[in-house]
Amino acid sequence: MKLFISHSSKDKSEFDNLCLNLARSGIVCWNRDSMLSGTYLSDELRGAITECPVCVFIATENSLGSGRCQVELGPFWGADKTVIIYLADSNITIESLPKQF
Repeated sequence: MKLFISHSSKDKSEFDNLCLNLARSGIVCWNRDSMLSGTYLSDELRGAITECPVCVFIATENSLGSGRCQVELGPFWGADKTVIIYLADSNITIESLPKQF
């Protein structure tokens, strides 16, 4: 299975740790660092949304304040795909999450 993990670039260490732990179970994380040069991020994101049945949102103060994370989550939600919220920041409450989740 391949997962898309939405996260703030400021939370890259959290992303790396989660991907490492998931890889131990045979789960692959889509990673924009593996994009070929000359490709557009928007095209790669569309492909990831099609290819990945699940999106994990690493919820931190950084990601909740990131417009890019909201843009990434919207299409998964709109495609009626599973979105899993990973509360990685103890300051985040359920009430502070986007209403659609």
